[in-house]
Amino acid sequence: MAFDDVIKNPNWSIKKKAFVNDTRIRYGIYTPPSTAAKRFVIFINGHGEYIEKYSFLPEDLELPPEWGFVTWDHRGQGDSEGSPRLHFDDYDLVCQDGESLLQDTIGDSPYSVIAHSMGGLIALYGTMRGFFKPEKIVLSAPLFGVQTAIPTCVARAMSFSAVSLGMGRTYFQNQLDKNPAFENNMFTYSRERFHRRCASPYRFEGVTFGWIRATLKAIDYVSADNNLAKLQTDIKVLIGDDERLVDTTAIDKWCEKAQSSSSSNIDIVRLQDTRHEILNEAPKSYAKALNVIKTFVF
Repeated sequence: MAFDDVIKNPNWSIKKKAFVNDTRIRYGIYTPPSTAAKRFVIFINGHGEYIEKYSFLPEDLELPPEWGFVTWDHRGQGDSEGSPRLHFDDYDLVCQDGESLLQDTIGDSPYSVIAHSMGGLIALYGTMRGFFKPEKIVLSAPLFGVQTAIPTCVARAMSFSAVSLGMGRTYFQNQLDKNPAFENNMFTYSRERFHRRCASPYRFEGVTFGWIRATLKAIDYVSADNNLAKLQTDIKVLIGDDERLVDTTAIDKWCEKAQSSSSSNIDIVRLQDTRHEILNEAPKSYAKALNVIKTFVF
């Protein structure tokens, strides 16, 4: 399924370009008609996600005049290059992809970031490391931990050991369920958006030992007091009341720590009847999230 089969909107421009390590990254720029964009919303998607999944978002955000929208498929995801799929060795690499892409597409134009799940961790890590310089950040169900039966200390020891043994690119979990049930799914209350997600040609869910190690190291970095002291960007955090994937306790703890250790204003918004995919939720919950974002960003 090509991009044009999904997004039949002339406001979108879809391209590929080689960035770090000559890996070709697919990216999309949305610019409303008769608009020369001078400011941008940068959307950073999550683990296993892709441009098409949020193709409706620029229009639903009702971008003000002179605002554009930029997003991309992370290396190893969607239609970007990268092998094995859904793997990268460290978060610096994916942040360098984003930094190079933004410099190439929007230059020095001001921007704010909206980021979902793993994208939230990328946004924070990249901002605190200096790769990104957003005016504001919206974190949708950010990845600071996952709801799992495996304790973090065990996951840490397991992934670090596997990488040291040369198994970083080996999949710890490789899930290819082609016909998952909507009932009691962990992602969304929207049947339409759930089935749209499942129909994607890019649907591939798995995690490598190297990705687990990289993610734990990134979480450690954004949680350290000396690194939080560098954070100056105001942040809005969106959490669903029926979150079933990321660890909401970890999110609360990070927000509390960031509020005291950084100069940022951290605000949490809890959304009712909402699961993990806040921006792919049922209409009522989705509309509330959009309203929060528009009020905060624009």
